[in-house]
Amino acid sequence: MLARVIAPRWYRGRMPRRVATRASGLGRAGTAPASRAVAPPPTRQQQPSAARPPGRLLATVDIGSRALRLAIGEVVAGQPVKRLESASVPMAVGIDTFSRGGIRAATTEDVVRTLEEFSRILAAYGLTPADCRATATTAVRDARNREVFLDRVTSRTGFRVEVIEAIEETRLVHQLVRHLLGAAFERGHVMLLALGAGGTHVIVQQDGRLRLAETLHFGLLRLAQGTAGDPITRRGARRFVDKVVRSIDRLHDLHDVDRLVVVNSELYRVAAALGSPRRTPAGLSMTRAALRRLGQVLEQYSARELAEESGLDQAAAELARLAFAELEAFCQPTRASHVVLPESSMLDSLLLDARLRSEPQTEGVADQQQVTEAAAWAVARRYRTDELHAAKVRALALELYDGLQPLLGLGPRSRLLLSVAAILHEVGLFVSTHAHGQHSAYLIANSEIMGLTGEELQRVALVARHHRRADRGIASLELGPLPAGQRVELLKLISVLRLADALDADQQQGVVQLTVQVEGEELRVRAATHRDDPEVFADLLRVFRDKGELFQDVFGLTPTLTEVLVA
Repeated sequence: MLARVIAPRWYRGRMPRRVATRASGLGRAGTAPASRAVAPPPTRQQQPSAARPPGRLLATVDIGSRALRLAIGEVVAGQPVKRLESASVPMAVGIDTFSRGGIRAATTEDVVRTLEEFSRILAAYGLTPADCRATATTAVRDARNREVFLDRVTSRTGFRVEVIEAIEETRLVHQLVRHLLGAAFERGHVMLLALGAGGTHVIVQQDGRLRLAETLHFGLLRLAQGTAGDPITRRGARRFVDKVVRSIDRLHDLHDVDRLVVVNSELYRVAAALGSPRRTPAGLSMTRAALRRLGQVLEQYSARELAEESGLDQAAAELARLAFAELEAFCQPTRASHVVLPESSMLDSLLLDARLRSEPQTEGVADQQQVTEAAAWAVARRYRTDELHAAKVRALALELYDGLQPLLGLGPRSRLLLSVAAILHEVGLFVSTHAHGQHSAYLIANSEIMGLTGEELQRVALVARHHRRADRGIASLELGPLPAGQRVELLKLISVLRLADALDADQQQGVVQLTVQVEGEELRVRAATHRDDPEVFADLLRVFRDKGELFQDVFGLTPTLTEVLVA
């Protein structure tokens, strides 16, 4: 595997002596010269193409807050992604955004020139910018002039940069850590922290069941603004993080967390150099006592000494110190006995995601959908929803969706949106029983759910908002200025959700199975139940007819309901 460090003019002479190089995403530190514009390490390790088994090539670019990075990987059936080559360029995108609010023209030109160099590296593998997934995170996402920046990058380089949302970063990290740690990650009460330059991603799960997944809109580079390595202001940053952790602890009770998994490349390098950790196949493991000793060492080292020991530049070494302070703050309210630091990066998560995306028939896609639904359940529990009712409505909605697929003409993504809307349709009851559909929409639209984009979350909110029969006709639905295709999709999903909600109107989960059939101008729904109570069924039928009016308006079919008793 070949690793390159490419230094822009403004950074030359300040490059670290060592850079991380990896094969298959998990490797060891190598060396690289610091001053040339394109400087492969003196010990270039690149497997001859004739010796490699044939596989598909994947390429990703990450425009991060502190650097631009390229990775090229190879996928062979039955094997993990193998990193063939990587390149990294320090870049001041985050410094511009977090201190000035926008990306400077000079920085934009540095990004363009770097991406042009990346294009030449890709060409050596027969790849073009169109074959590469290029992503940008907080530094570009929060820049006032991001549209102008993205337009210039695309027009000059051919890279179409996808600005991923904060919760998508959380999903990518979670996906990668699950892949690296395997079944061990699903056991116990685990907190996953991804300490990024622009944001902090927090996931809490118990025996694989998500309890919390959200992004805190502060990161190490933002915390570093104004500290300049000064111990007093560094303690101020720690007090700020302590306050945030106390707020999370009040809501989610972090005391039961027995293990922390922390993703941060600078902290990994410092811990490996100074912390005496236990090495594992996935990275490093440190006891809480070892963590305290590392903290004492960090207090004694200056930024220059820390950089020399870890192989980082001084700015990165100071970020590692802040990352440790943030880790300490999150660790304090827990009973975690040890901390795991996987050897991973954003590039590793992008390569893994690219592999899963390129293999749509694998279990990976279904697994991602399960994670999204698990994140929705975490939000539902936060607002104390009736889980039995929500689960029954979800099951009935998906049975209707699958049975009506020829009529609906929608794909698996719409099915996932319906599933999430069914899980969350009554979270608004946490606020008030009055107009709870509107409250549900507000809470959903202002939540974060791994695997859904912000635009998809808004659509879920609209479906949940209109699950009640108060808005009877199509004209009464407030769907906003949506494209015609999305408007039709939402009308279909709302119609299905209303029928499913009606079938559990008494919230007793009496319907155990459905069959649906279109006959003439009727949609005939047969509901299998264990109850033989005509009065209960009569109430159910009345609600079903009322909530079926929208379905009739949308599809021109009258829903009818028949009860089928089962033993």
